[in-house]
Amino acid sequence: MPPRDTIVTIVAVLATACGGSTSTSATDAGSSDLATPSASPTSPAATTDAEASPAAPAGLVEPTATDTGTGDTTDYVDGRIDLTIIGASADYGVPGVAVTFTSESGEVFTATADANGQVSVSVPPAFYGVSIEPACGDVVEVLEPASAQFAVPPNEAVAGVVRLRWRHRFGPSLPTDWVGTDGQGDRREPPSWRVGVTYDVTFAVVDRCNGDAPAPDTSFDAFRFTTSDNVVVVGTNESRSDVAGIGHVQAVCSADGVIHLEMYDSINPDEPTFDLVVESGTYGRPDCRTS
Repeated sequence: MPPRDTIVTIVAVLATACGGSTSTSATDAGSSDLATPSASPTSPAATTDAEASPAAPAGLVEPTATDTGTGDTTDYVDGRIDLTIIGASADYGVPGVAVTFTSESGEVFTATADANGQVSVSVPPAFYGVSIEPACGDVVEVLEPASAQFAVPPNEAVAGVVRLRWRHRFGPSLPTDWVGTDGQGDRREPPSWRVGVTYDVTFAVVDRCNGDAPAPDTSFDAFRFTTSDNVVVVGTNESRSDVAGIGHVQAVCSADGVIHLEMYDSINPDEPTFDLVVESGTYGRPDCRTS
């Protein structure tokens, strides 16, 4: 029969090895959270509906009966670890992260987080160390190692959270530039945008796992734009770089004043904001002018 989801979801430090007495505390251990069930394998604690672990996601292999060697079958007694991977300072799930689960006897299981940062693995009952190493995936780059520990009882599920420092593999970078789309030329000295004219602002989109090499035809749709009150974003070219690895955003001045146009990662607040009209030795920060 499938594991019973009766273990309270917690973020805590495991005080002793599986089979001994355990204690928990609500603590943040650097870049990771450690999780342990609140009961021994033989005496699961009662939980409320709000505390119960989530059901296994679609695609998890159901436990099956096993042959004991005498011709009889017994209930399969694997447990399950349900893990959610989130950023260091935000509760958004981090996708595509590789996770390793190692039992006290040395058995190793691996899994990759889904689009919501969730991992679910069926494992024999034991004490497990969970580790995430700095690495580049298809979508994200893990910047620092993270770890957790779980005691997994037979035929039950335990759940927990691991926090880590990460960033999107592909993101905006210098150089940036801008050009008016009305064919009237651009005012560079002093730099300014004409009110009511659409400007095409460009920036490099780079692969941070490949020495900031250009990333052609690559999505940056996790990033959003923020502006000063006198600037309006009117287009983003479907949030993809072009064949040369250049990103585009179109913006219009609605009133006079200094221009602020920045990009930020919508699911990773630890990512620094990127200034698209940053002051430079060549032009300086432009402003909006009606004449």
